[in-house]
Amino acid sequence: MEAQLDARLASTFVDVVQRQAGVHGDREAFSYIRDMSDGQITDSLSYRELDAQARVVAGWLTKQGGSSGDRVLLCFPPGLDFIVGFFGCLYAGMVAVPAPMPEGFSSAEDRVGKIVRDAGINLALSDANGAPKLERWIADRLGTTLPCGPVRAMDSALAASLTVPEISPDTLALLQYTSGSTSDPKGVMITHRNLLANMRLISGCADGGPDSRAFCWLPVIHDMGLIGQVLWMLFLGGCTTLTSPTEFLRRPYRWLQLLDELNADFSVAPNFAYDLCVRTVSEDKVPGLDLSRWRVTFNGAEPVQARSLAKFQEKFGPAGFRAEAFLPCYGLAEATLLVTGTAADSAPVITTVDAEALARGEFVPVAAGDGPRELVGSGTVDRSRVRIVDAGTGAALPDARVGEVWVRGESVAQGYWGRPDLNAEVFDQRLDGETGFFRTGDLGVIHDGELYITGRLKEVLIIRGRNLYPHDLEQTVRSVDPRLATGAGAVLALDAPEGSVVVVQEIKPRGLTEDDYRALAQDIQRTLVREFSIPLPSVVFVGPGRVRKTTSGKIQRSLMKQLFVTSELNSLHEELTDALRAHLKND
Repeated sequence: MEAQLDARLASTFVDVVQRQAGVHGDREAFSYIRDMSDGQITDSLSYRELDAQARVVAGWLTKQGGSSGDRVLLCFPPGLDFIVGFFGCLYAGMVAVPAPMPEGFSSAEDRVGKIVRDAGINLALSDANGAPKLERWIADRLGTTLPCGPVRAMDSALAASLTVPEISPDTLALLQYTSGSTSDPKGVMITHRNLLANMRLISGCADGGPDSRAFCWLPVIHDMGLIGQVLWMLFLGGCTTLTSPTEFLRRPYRWLQLLDELNADFSVAPNFAYDLCVRTVSEDKVPGLDLSRWRVTFNGAEPVQARSLAKFQEKFGPAGFRAEAFLPCYGLAEATLLVTGTAADSAPVITTVDAEALARGEFVPVAAGDGPRELVGSGTVDRSRVRIVDAGTGAALPDARVGEVWVRGESVAQGYWGRPDLNAEVFDQRLDGETGFFRTGDLGVIHDGELYITGRLKEVLIIRGRNLYPHDLEQTVRSVDPRLATGAGAVLALDAPEGSVVVVQEIKPRGLTEDDYRALAQDIQRTLVREFSIPLPSVVFVGPGRVRKTTSGKIQRSLMKQLFVTSELNSLHEELTDALRAHLKND
């Protein structure tokens, strides 16, 4: 564990890379699989190579006139070049700003444009093929000339002229732009101190070390992909093999196979990944898997679904998968990443609660099978860092009462870039005479020292004085008919007419008639009214991929509400209540 202890003594992440390069040298730090079907490693980086190549990128950035604190846009296709570019920024004392490649989708182009303007980008990095394209796109789309460096195609002599600037724990390392529930991303300011503090929190849950190996596919521009799979494994001195999210979506079975073939004991994936494996991996293929060495799989969905965990365990338990491998956790970009997590090698804590009591904001456990709600614990609470608060009064709530989750500690970021008014509202809040709390906007409850996340404050449906959580209704909709099981959905509460609920549900339209849509909509309406005692909801069917999600797979309900109100959903069929139809007609 010597290398891990060295990393824990580091004061910046530049120190971490340099120490690991000194200890591990030519040992592999990262590798990449372009095509999971053959599983061949197509690229790799040793610790020494990462250190050397990061110095080259830092030399290029400073030669372009960049200085400490400048913001550098990172737009890369899947691969290892992003990692080199990220650490090149840190070595130069500059601020890394990850973003998607601005190609393929108008939403990606819009997002990159907003990030460039919001962050005041000074320089940009991509790979050898992407750099000239990115430079032209920025010039044509944004009317700005920005030098775009081709990572790993730069003159290695640039490293010799580099003088690493003075970097302190409080130096800004990263602007992590939130996916957001709307199309307006916010840059979370994360320092080296924040990063290292979060590394220690993650390590407190999953006790990995230099012998740890991970196989992951989450996008590295997302906080869980960057911090949870890339930075943490580097902090440990372990080895991470990466592939692209597209490869996983094409071949979920190969993800499971390669975990065994690569001798990986760690991975990271949200709920939908486990559901996809359960749905697409045929029973005859399960005996061909060996998942016995898979020790930890982080699941940070909000909230983690008990049904997803149970179905995955039921199907892949015969292949050696242990329930203790699941590590449910809670986190968000504003806390760098992890806030709480269960302990490795312990089974998830799942509690069945009274649904009506939960709707009143009370956590009342009932016997398993007696209640329709199963909640998964997200880890033991450190009460010096995590509190549950009445969002209206700002008063701390006792255990077993649902309220807003407030968080503080060294992992909490410095605020949103260029948003002083918003920062004053949500950062450095005071509670019971103590300062430094961040208002997460998430609803949760503490029971027996365990944190349970119940939903988002802004997305909760308040129906007849009861708080209902949209993800519960969405899960119920998918269970109504097999044709709905694979599509995403968003349940929305409208401001007018009062009490209006709209279900937007994806479905494959092939072979469906108007009568089919109408019958399905009526089944959804009857089920939701019966199960949740809500007024008759409206139902809107859309095609696959039309329900907007963040890069981590979370439903963007606020954006979906906006698209519905502005008639931009491109619906296949609508069954609206008379009151809602009249309101939309007169609006």
